[in-house]
Amino acid sequence: EVIDACGNTTRREYDAVGRLILVVDPIGNKTSIEYNGSGKVKSSTDALGHKREYEYENGKLVAEKYQGKLIKKREYDQTGRLSKVIYANGHTLTYIYDAAGRVTHMETSSGRTIDNEYDSMGRRISQNDCGSVTAYEYTGTGKLKKITDAVGNVTEYSYDALGQLSSVERKDKNGNGHLTVYEHDLAGRLVSVIDPLGNKETYTYDDEGKLKIKKDRDGFDTAYRYNEIGLISGIDYADGKSVKLSYDALGRLKKLNDWLGNTDIVSDALGRVISVTDHNGRSVGYEYDAAGNRSAVIYPDGHEVRYEYDDDGKLVFIRDEDADVEYIYDKSGRLSGKNFANGSGCTYEYYPDGHIKSLINADKDGILDDFSYEYNEKGLRTAVTRRRRGMEEVSGRYEYNYDPLQRIKSVLKDGSLLRSYTYDEFGNRVRMEEETGRGPVITDYMFDAADRLISDQVVIDGEVETSNRYTYDGRGNLVEKIVNGVLKKTYSFDAAGMMTAAEDPEAGRADYDYNGLGFRTSMVSDNAGVVAKTEYLIDITRDAFNLLEMTVDGEKESFVYDRNVVSMKQHRGGSRVSSFYLQDELGSTMRMTGTDGYAYDAYAYDEFGRDISSYDRKEAGKDYIKEGNLIQPFAFTGYQTDNISGMYFAQARSYDPITGRFNGKDIKPGSAMLPDSLNRYVYCLSNPIQLVDVNGKCPEGDEESEDNSVVVSGGTAQSDKFSYQFIETGLHDIHEQIDAGVSADDITWMIVNAGYKDTDIEHFQETGDNLGVNVVIIDDKYDFIDFINNTDSDDLITRMSFFCHGQCPRYSHSAENQLSFAYNIDPDTLDGRTVEDINFTQSDISSLDSSVFADDMYTYFFSCNAGTDDFTGDNSSFAQNWSNQTGGYSYGIRNGRTFYGAINSVGSFGFHIGSFTAVPGDFVNGALDIVGKASSEWEDKKERSQARLENLASDWKPFGYSEKGSLNYPCMVSMAGDLNTTLDGGVFDRGFRVFCPE
Repeated sequence: EVIDACGNTTRREYDAVGRLILVVDPIGNKTSIEYNGSGKVKSSTDALGHKREYEYENGKLVAEKYQGKLIKKREYDQTGRLSKVIYANGHTLTYIYDAAGRVTHMETSSGRTIDNEYDSMGRRISQNDCGSVTAYEYTGTGKLKKITDAVGNVTEYSYDALGQLSSVERKDKNGNGHLTVYEHDLAGRLVSVIDPLGNKETYTYDDEGKLKIKKDRDGFDTAYRYNEIGLISGIDYADGKSVKLSYDALGRLKKLNDWLGNTDIVSDALGRVISVTDHNGRSVGYEYDAAGNRSAVIYPDGHEVRYEYDDDGKLVFIRDEDADVEYIYDKSGRLSGKNFANGSGCTYEYYPDGHIKSLINADKDGILDDFSYEYNEKGLRTAVTRRRRGMEEVSGRYEYNYDPLQRIKSVLKDGSLLRSYTYDEFGNRVRMEEETGRGPVITDYMFDAADRLISDQVVIDGEVETSNRYTYDGRGNLVEKIVNGVLKKTYSFDAAGMMTAAEDPEAGRADYDYNGLGFRTSMVSDNAGVVAKTEYLIDITRDAFNLLEMTVDGEKESFVYDRNVVSMKQHRGGSRVSSFYLQDELGSTMRMTGTDGYAYDAYAYDEFGRDISSYDRKEAGKDYIKEGNLIQPFAFTGYQTDNISGMYFAQARSYDPITGRFNGKDIKPGSAMLPDSLNRYVYCLSNPIQLVDVNGKCPEGDEESEDNSVVVSGGTAQSDKFSYQFIETGLHDIHEQIDAGVSADDITWMIVNAGYKDTDIEHFQETGDNLGVNVVIIDDKYDFIDFINNTDSDDLITRMSFFCHGQCPRYSHSAENQLSFAYNIDPDTLDGRTVEDINFTQSDISSLDSSVFADDMYTYFFSCNAGTDDFTGDNSSFAQNWSNQTGGYSYGIRNGRTFYGAINSVGSFGFHIGSFTAVPGDFVNGALDIVGKASSEWEDKKERSQARLENLASDWKPFGYSEKGSLNYPCMVSMAGDLNTTLDGGVFDRGFRVFCPE
């Protein structure tokens, strides 16, 4: 049994050979695991009795089933590598490898092909995606140096002496660049970012390395306070607003105190939010079933909306008085229909690869909207045929053409050009040409070096009809729009960067308020003296589609959701009148149907979200309730309309569909591996046909997949001279991934709490917070298993790396193959645990749920002998067993040690440089260094090494380790083992090996 800091108990049971067979969580939910005769997981059954089964041939996983239904099958090539994945719907993925086990060719059954080329160090140097080729170049130390995209745009990356990213420069065809500069202190912490206009944002840290003050580009200081365990306890803004945060014993937020008042949050024993009471005293309750699905939402007036799921865990009913919704699925488990209580509904069909083929919306009179879809080999949507009842002007066949960067290039309707788009080297739209009844209309756009739109003009028949100018604050927020020389729009922002006011001489003024978590809570509008106050009740457990109630001058409407909004209720006295939403493939509202089952409203948008509907809508406005009229706020992709600002409210910021841009910078900085994402204003990478951005932070679509990387740092050994070797190498790996384009919030840094001091754990948490990665502290292998097995099925693990000790019986005769997280630790630090509780053994691998790992997952073991055969067991290695269970590929050392002694040194001949082993180029540099002719990258590395030594003597003393991480990965050395090594030829069979599922 394990008892957490809040007194909650988790119980685990094991069979006679030590395999986990039962887990009982703190509220009594049980999960059981069965094994086959070979010790592999045969099945797992969750708390609701849902069973997942695994089938093997020759020890290889070949099929997965859920509730008796096939999910997917796997095939392998002659060397045992995964060669094909076959899904239940017939869609396939095929892989081809080179001699080093790297994927060189991937092909889908729908015809998409991706070809990769690698250099001698295994780094990808080119990717050909159906003819669109992206090239990559690297520095001598292996860092990303240059990307040339599929249309020839160049992005270059530079690094300082410590190997930290110091600049990113995007260049146009004339060599002119947009340069962003990053400055770090001697401890490796980011201290400033200078944008291409020279505006600087700075960061100051306290003595423990936590972010203390951020000064933004407008000179506003934001100060951060922390509690005793390093969690943020307060934020003080330059405009006088403050936020106080309180947590329970497990670090879960329980109270928010801000300028509005108090928000109280209650969580259950499993950490799930069960109640939120806002600053107005309105309480929302949440309930869950045994599988963790949300089973109910209880609104402040006591009204309950209940959610029911089938044996596959899919939503099948929403129970809501007179507004029930039924969900239907096809044999592949895809949503095929919704039936609303009023008789309206929608149906879906799909292609074998999962792309939507058709969507039909209907009311009691029959079909309202009939949409059919076509795609190219890349999966890009190339045509949509729209047949819409009563909306002939927007019906027809729309064709979409893309450039090699998958940006929308042109739109044709019924074979005639409707619109075309042109972009500059930085991803900005520089021209839009439209064919209208008035003739060709050309809009040209001008931008500054920071990608801000500064002017545009509309030209018809060679004459300028409209000229717009835009101005911004230092942070990049749009503050003025001037039309034909007249101030048309003004916008104000608070110190937190949220838009607090919008004003239009004709539409009036709106003032907005937010809570301390950034959720909009109210709007006061004033149009020619007519004042209306709108209050919003927000589901703070969701970052989008979270408006539960909207109250305007006492008139209330409430909303119900699945993934998007489903229904709306007008509250009239003691009664509630329901309406239902019918949407398109992007989640944009297309129709509203009433209690009688007939449509009463319709909508249409162009590709970037401009309202193009001519539907005769009542003149009540779409943003508020006036004189009892029914109004609903949701529009393009589920964004909320705002007539006064003239933009859609997109949660984190606002979106202007006329320009196809947001009104401020994305809070996410973009990916280094995707240079177009470095433009932080553009909507969905200029591919609005395929992608949506539901919360104003990140595009998503049916072809998008997120990274989910887990970096594990083992405990510290009592005998180690340097206690942080697994910490620094883990950080080195994290920085390498971030430099390669992995988003920091897609990385989890898992640290084994074995041998470290309490202050160490606090410092690790601070370091992770500074990097923006998720930090998870585990006490034993059971925490490790629980974390892995609780991975969200929509966010499969794509990469893992382990930095720790490793043992195998060939060289440590009393040990099982294992990751020795607690190798030789100080017994006084065990706190009632045993070493066996902490070390993760080969037999523990079978306790992992194989369904949480992506098909193409890679695992890197920087531990001794992870790839060495277990000659006293089943004659296989830890890495091989890991690959068999996870279904991915593993790199592990065979008959050798991972040497951590040189992680922060520059060997005179380069023996300790590079990933895994000596890099030939560094070997040469080591020799040339003697005569002073080494490369600049080599000299940079030497400077970084010297700087590190100096830093350890001063700024790094409070930590004892570098937040930047080690200079190198650990390298492989010969096994100084017993006579078996020589007799069995192990000395000649050693090094890093690739292990494929068997």
